[in-house]
Amino acid sequence: MSTEVTSNKHIKINGSGTASGGIFDEVKINGSGKVVGDIECKLVKIDGSGNVEGAVKAHKIRINGSGTINGDITATDMKVNGSSSLLGCAIIDELTINGSTNFAKDIKVKEFNINGASKVSGRITGGKVKVNGMLTVKGSCEVEVFESNGTLEVDGLLSADMIHLKIGHQSVVKEMGGEHISVIEHISTKMLKKILNFLFQRNDVLNAEVIEGDEINLDVTSAKLVRGKRVFIGEKCHIDRVEYSEHLDIHENAKVRETVKI
Repeated sequence: MSTEVTSNKHIKINGSGTASGGIFDEVKINGSGKVVGDIECKLVKIDGSGNVEGAVKAHKIRINGSGTINGDITATDMKVNGSSSLLGCAIIDELTINGSTNFAKDIKVKEFNINGASKVSGRITGGKVKVNGMLTVKGSCEVEVFESNGTLEVDGLLSADMIHLKIGHQSVVKEMGGEHISVIEHISTKMLKKILNFLFQRNDVLNAEVIEGDEINLDVTSAKLVRGKRVFIGEKCHIDRVEYSEHLDIHENAKVRETVKI
């Protein structure tokens, strides 16, 4: 194991070495090494199970493995390949997860791409979120555009100008609000889901308490209240109450207990 600090302010830790924080050009950890203290640099790269015991301010962050950052994160571009634990708040322009990542606090992003699974114990704010896999949010998610293809769990409010959900597995959103909302079934897994649902008595739908928007197009959805200007309820929906102001279209096989024009 070794720790190198070169004259042009590069840190490289191989194995289980330790370095102090500071201002650098690059910080690279190969193995289970750690940096103690806050760091500010152009590049942070962790290959393995490296640990930064402090805040990170960087242009680029790359984690390949199971790295941990204990402090707050500010970055322009961050990519995680593998698994990681991020224990502070995060402000990131472009964030890509290929694998699994746990965020302990709030995150603010301009663009958030999830290819795998992410859990956010705080709230998400920002621009665009695109999920291919699974996203769990313990707080609210308030962004401009939200797209999901897979499984979604939001304990608070999911709010965006445009929300487009392709449901591949059981999903739960407490409240949903936006200008344009669509919830459809994931087509590529439809036949497999029919078999699994029959064998295991599953019902892969989106469960929500309240869905409110201008243009609402729903299928595979179970909700207590849907409220909008123009609303379409598909055949695999179970809705307690629909409130609409301009237009309502309900599929003949849908189950809707009550409709009210407001």
